[in-house]
Amino acid sequence: TCTFGFFPGLVGGIASIGIEKQSRREVLAIYMTSLALECLYEMAVFRGLIPPVRNGEVALFSLSSAILVYFHRHHPIKITDTMDWLLKKFLSCKKMRRKDEHRYMLTQVREFIVLHLEDFLVGVLDHRKTSRCEHELSCVSNIVNTGIHGMIWGTIIQMSFRLLSSAGSLRQVLRLFSKRTELVRISSFTGLYSSLVVGMECFLNRYYKYNPAHIPAIAGLLGGLSFELFPRPSGPVALYFFCRAVQCVYHKMIQDKVIKEVPYDTMLLYGLTLGITVHTGVCEPHLMRQSYTTFLNYLTDHKYEELHRPSIDRIMKNVPRFNE
Repeated sequence: TCTFGFFPGLVGGIASIGIEKQSRREVLAIYMTSLALECLYEMAVFRGLIPPVRNGEVALFSLSSAILVYFHRHHPIKITDTMDWLLKKFLSCKKMRRKDEHRYMLTQVREFIVLHLEDFLVGVLDHRKTSRCEHELSCVSNIVNTGIHGMIWGTIIQMSFRLLSSAGSLRQVLRLFSKRTELVRISSFTGLYSSLVVGMECFLNRYYKYNPAHIPAIAGLLGGLSFELFPRPSGPVALYFFCRAVQCVYHKMIQDKVIKEVPYDTMLLYGLTLGITVHTGVCEPHLMRQSYTTFLNYLTDHKYEELHRPSIDRIMKNVPRFNE
């Protein structure tokens, strides 16, 4: 079955990525890797090789968050412009200075919330920053500011993606505002994630007596638990961030000369993962999300939907578990 699924995707992927712009190759390879990993996971579950993992996407995102936040704080490797931009937007209030505080209080309501929350907590805990904290505001003010900042940017990014995907259709643009539950969940996730990460960093700066280099990783790990708020299906998003985290570790190991860079690594990765995805779409389409099927159809200039499905199904009947 690999002859009409995997190998055409492998050859086509290597050939197509070779003529792509250099700046876009790694981004496309990472995106395709996240698709291929989900296809492999669904294949393994379908064949009974592994059991379904409950809340696996939350654990995967937490692990990815720990790695990304750690490298963001201690090893400023340029992962990609997009990922670096996201981390700065969601965690940017950490170094906010007191003279810049007014700029981040976007409305009077926001100022009211921050000031009254601090007044409420002042008698409950000592919220002044520690010597390890790099921000100049109090820890409570920094946590609240970062959370609101993350929530606002989460809403802006989400609406921007939806508007771009609507392709200028007025009807689809109006439908964006009807999905209020999804909008609230994503905004709540981004706000809570930002607050948890910087909050745990402030907490650990105060009470964690061991190596301070571990603090960003622990904060990122615990902050990633907020991914439970992300609307389902959340697996593709968790896999994408996991691939970014692995990419970050890979570049760091090359930088430290732990391993050597694999020649044509991006082209090989894109070819392999596209081959896996095409194989899944051709031979096992029941294991693919509808959005992935649409992506394959677009990628092949609508040739995917012209496949003679009865012939393929006749071949796949000889494969174990497909004839049940």
